[in-house]
Amino acid sequence: GIGRDLRHDPAVGGIVVNARDVTERRRVEEEMLRLAAFPRNNPNPILECGPGGAPVYVNPAAERLLRELGVGAPAGFLPPAHPELVRACLESGEGVRDVEVRVGARVFSWTYQPDLPVETVHLFAEEVTERKRVEERLLHGALHDSLTGLPNRLFFMERLGQAHARARRPGGETLAVLFVGL
Repeated sequence: GIGRDLRHDPAVGGIVVNARDVTERRRVEEEMLRLAAFPRNNPNPILECGPGGAPVYVNPAAERLLRELGVGAPAGFLPPAHPELVRACLESGEGVRDVEVRVGARVFSWTYQPDLPVETVHLFAEEVTERKRVEERLLHGALHDSLTGLPNRLFFMERLGQAHARARRPGGETLAVLFVGL
């Protein structure tokens, strides 16, 4: 509260105190500080981009990753269609998930989430390099012989299906299959 000594003023002859309950304001301020710490302390890259796609906020994890990857600007680890994705999110009001970007040997999955009242899009990244390696190994194992590493019957059938689809298109290729039993 704020107090003024007005004992010398004959019209008042006392002390005037103005007090205001600031409990709610303090609670909101503390909540805002706590929420502001989430992107700052998050170990994954988080960016906030304006309508044109330019970053207006880059969290410390994203800054560290930019240095680690040796790319100077966030565009170096964002999807090539980043400006279009930002525009689409702001126009539709819908987010976009699982936009993968390969930077060297590393793979990142981006989520775009629009914040329409302030016309920005929040971007959240997760490194999925190891998961992609496991998926590639599993796919290779499913389509190749484990002993010889040569393509297996499933691989052949998949490629045959693709070739057949190409041959059925107007002006498509001619397809022939030769079976030799040894």
